[in-house]
Formats: sequence, structure tokens, C-alpha cells
Amino acid sequence: MTEEPIAYREMPESDRYRYEIDPEADQCITGTASPPSCEKWSVSIEDLLADPAGLEKFEFFLTQADTKDRFSFWFTCKLYRDTCAPAMRLRQAQAIYKQYLSRSAAQNVKIGDASLKAIRAALAEKAV
Repeated sequence: MTEEPIAYREMPESDRYRYEIDPEADQCITGTASPPSCEKWSVSIEDLLADPAGLEKFEFFLTQADTKDRFSFWFTCKLYRDTCAPAMRLRQAQAIYKQYLSRSAAQNVKIGDASLKAIRAALAEKAV
């Protein structure tokens, strides 16, 4: 049995946010100010995701653009890339395939045919 990938919203806050959180971030939500933390969102995706207010705004945008599944897939793959233990990488790769790439995936994400074939071959050989 494979483990389900951890959704980024289910992760402990300490794992999701790697940067100091600016206490003025709430002002970004109301639009009453443009503190430096909001300006950092334009620098990198990591800065945006590190800020709870930025993550909330970005998730809202993704929902409106109907692309939230793709972001969840990207984030889950990012967690996979950061995993070192081979056994854990295999379980995560199988779970990612099942949730996002298989024909019966709950959150089906489209990728190129060549990439999909390479992923299937790597999973079959357990070379992930």
C-alpha cells in the first residue's frame, strides 16, 4: 500500500513556512498598506508561499483560475525532490503517480506523453 502525498495545507506550519513572517502581512489582505512582506511576493514563489497571507491569496487565485490541482501537484513534487531516503522516495513517487498521473487519479494533472512514459518506467524499475 502506498502512502498518500501530504497536501501542503496539511503540513505542520513549521514545515510550510521557512521564513520569518512579517507581522504587517495582515494588511496585505485588507489592502490598507503595502508592507515589505507583500513586496517580497513578487521576488520569488518561495517568498509568496512562506507568508501565510501570500499563500492564502495565491490559493484563492488558483481556485479562481481552476489550477489548484496543478499547484498541489507541483508542491507535492517539490517535497518529493527534497526527500533523500530511497524507500521514502519510492513510496512518495507511487503516491504522486496514483493521486495525480494515473488514469484513475482523483486530481488528474496532464503532463507530456514522454514524461509519463519515463515516470511509469522508473516506477516499474523502482528507480525513482
